[in-house]
Amino acid sequence: MKKTGIPYATVSFNPFVGCAGCELGEACWAIGMARRQKYAAQVLTEDRKRWNGKVIAFDERFDEPYSWRDPQVVATCFMGDVARATGRMVRGLFSTMKKTPQHQFMVLTKDPVGLLDHLRPRQQGPTWMVSDWCSGSYRVDRLNNVWLGVTATDQRTYDSRVSVLCDPQTGWPGNKWLSCEPMLGPINGGSFLTECLKWCIIGCASGPQRQPMEDAWAEGLVEQCLKAQVPVYYKQQEVNGKVIHGPAINGKQYLQYPPTIGKLKGA
Repeated sequence: MKKTGIPYATVSFNPFVGCAGCELGEACWAIGMARRQKYAAQVLTEDRKRWNGKVIAFDERFDEPYSWRDPQVVATCFMGDVARATGRMVRGLFSTMKKTPQHQFMVLTKDPVGLLDHLRPRQQGPTWMVSDWCSGSYRVDRLNNVWLGVTATDQRTYDSRVSVLCDPQTGWPGNKWLSCEPMLGPINGGSFLTECLKWCIIGCASGPQRQPMEDAWAEGLVEQCLKAQVPVYYKQQEVNGKVIHGPAINGKQYLQYPPTIGKLKGA
């Protein structure tokens, strides 16, 4: 079991790694992590500044959650993007998550269209039926231990990604969450925040090439979450040149969890 430095999770689980890149470019924190790994040359460009678009799997890792004695909050495949993986990798991941319901898996993507396409080998109306996975057919919307989220850095990425995730006919039917980390502009959550999302993470970038996050952006989204009664975890902000965890707004920290996650975190 690999402990994690991600404060809202308890462990990291990366059965595959790699990405095609996104709007963050060289500022992606996971690139910095990948540079220090033996597999760096397989997933990064020659100068090791960007993802090269390849995703590699570690077959021996898919079974790791079966060996964890206590229930965990799992940062799942954060060293890349699940949407860029092959169908075999995604099926293996969802098989493991289905068979370990004691854990809560946090899955994050910047390409919800690509990921949801993986999850629709067959679809009957608004009800998702995934066949030829695991040991038979099962309903994806029964995977209450899987939290599917999108990263949104500004209003444009929020609108384009959350609208796909939350589409009532073709979006993810289970728990949905939002990561605004790094937050690079103000975001108006609108009806998606009040009617769809069940958790929101907010934070500045943390890498050496990080772009600043204005306090007003984070505070505005925190306020929206509180009004919508959506748990909000204000993770980090740069203060006097240093990134600090749990910055306060008017003397109060906002490190909230949904009930099922908070129970495992002891919050």
